[in-house]
Amino acid sequence: MYLVKAKVAARITDISGSIVNLGVGESALVPDKDYKIYENNPAAWTIVAGASAIETVLAAVNNADAPGSGTLSTLTGLSVSDKGTGSVHTTTLTLTDVALAVTDVNAYASQQLYTFPAGRILLLGAIGYLQFGVTSDRTTTINNSASLTWGLGNSAASNKVLSAGMVDQLPKATRLLDGVADAYAAVSNNALAASAQFDGTSTNIKSYLNVGFETDTDIDADGALKVSGTIKLVWINIGDY
Repeated sequence: MYLVKAKVAARITDISGSIVNLGVGESALVPDKDYKIYENNPAAWTIVAGASAIETVLAAVNNADAPGSGTLSTLTGLSVSDKGTGSVHTTTLTLTDVALAVTDVNAYASQQLYTFPAGRILLLGAIGYLQFGVTSDRTTTINNSASLTWGLGNSAASNKVLSAGMVDQLPKATRLLDGVADAYAAVSNNALAASAQFDGTSTNIKSYLNVGFETDTDIDADGALKVSGTIKLVWINIGDY
């Protein structure tokens, strides 16, 4: 594709195949096959950028790691897409059969997923849609139809009733583990209601996936969970001191 600028008013076919009217000084992307039309008429057209330049710019916009991106925890089944334009980052965490161990005595579990870069982090928004399944024996460990709560926070879970910094990036959500055998339960959706700032100027802000079983009778012995799904974080690093 090529970016061309009109020196006179003209009607053209752009890269999408649409017919558009351009005024003097207006630009459009045109397909490679029409290049000669514009090259051979310099009185009417300026070729602003060629194919290689356009492709390079688009690749930078669509695929670039934003400056100052965070780091992903080393964890089997966890991957990240960390993109950005300017100061706004979109970090997408993908979980595929990530394992979580839950002890009977604690009835909660925590797993660090991501570490933001140093600085004051403005979390513009966050969503999560996860599925949980029990991989240990449901008759002797985590019971059938156990009620699980989960959230995302800067602090690792320290009790089964998740609160405060344990769920400050995604609030507490509840999901009955109604999957059969080790099958996944239905998807649990979650979203941050309002943007929030976190001070990571002294210690980098982290994202922990936290789960808890608030009803003691839901667990009879140490058990194991698996989790799959996506968490998306949109954020800005305001800066470090």
